[in-house]
Amino acid sequence: VSRQGDGLALEGRLYQIGRGESPVLNKVYRGPDLRTLVHTWVNDVIAQFTGQRGVFGARIAFAMGKGEVASVGMDGAEMKVLTSMKSPCFMPAYSPSGGQIAFTSYLMGGADLWLVSAGGGRARRISKRPGLNTGPAWFPGGGSLVATLSYEGNAELYRISATDGSVQTRLTNSHSIDLSASVSPDGSKIAFVSDRQGTPQIFIMPSSGGAAKRLTFQGTFNQTPRFCPKADTPIIAFTGRDERLVFDIFTLDLRTGKVERLTQNQGSNEDPTWSPDCRLVVYASSRGGLFAMNPQTRLEYRIWKGAAKSPSFGPAPASP
Repeated sequence: VSRQGDGLALEGRLYQIGRGESPVLNKVYRGPDLRTLVHTWVNDVIAQFTGQRGVFGARIAFAMGKGEVASVGMDGAEMKVLTSMKSPCFMPAYSPSGGQIAFTSYLMGGADLWLVSAGGGRARRISKRPGLNTGPAWFPGGGSLVATLSYEGNAELYRISATDGSVQTRLTNSHSIDLSASVSPDGSKIAFVSDRQGTPQIFIMPSSGGAAKRLTFQGTFNQTPRFCPKADTPIIAFTGRDERLVFDIFTLDLRTGKVERLTQNQGSNEDPTWSPDCRLVVYASSRGGLFAMNPQTRLEYRIWKGAAKSPSFGPAPASP
């Protein structure tokens, strides 16, 4: 690392034993912040070995125990409170570009949908219909959201404009509660939770609405489905409750129907969210804070220590 004018230069060299004395990767990064330069270098090292850049530099939004929306680096550093609502805020969701976060707040008395800049600041209310305005999930492109609204009586899923909250399409029409939606990375499908067959289970339907197919049959309480962001990896992470009434994190492979349990005997774990490369699942735990796990190795580490709920992994930083 060296100084260059008002900024810094970081030169990284990666050597691979058995590949000779020349580095297999040699790059120079320039900028004002050393932390950002190191993250960029590490992401390139990961790409050298795996073919896909890492996600260092990405951030995770979450609802704090005191009710505000905050974000933290995926390595647990640089936590920042983004809202100052002084009112319960829930279920933050990063926009596809990472520039905005949608969330639910009771600031004005009811459950309304709001948007705030990913850097924090004054939030803007986009849906204030009577009843519920909650559970936002973004469609690819960031122009619209799917949310649960109940202004027509029952709690149903609607596609709404991310600009002014106007209803574009009503997506469900059942006598049960439909909520906790997640949009597939290609925008063609929506996974959601419904008790239309007696207990809360996960269903999937076309993103334009229509007939829904039940996905989960094990357990009597499954919720918070989240698609892996990679279109070529059709896997959903979700929260399931076992026979001891403990919540844990599971994955469901949409190709095979196979369900795998990621957490067990580690307190209660809920609200999974995938890293952009699908190499990590982050979730809130009763052990206190946010934890991340590699689904393949089952290695787990704590990202944030403190009261936290409903994390949302933001997009990976752009390549330099």
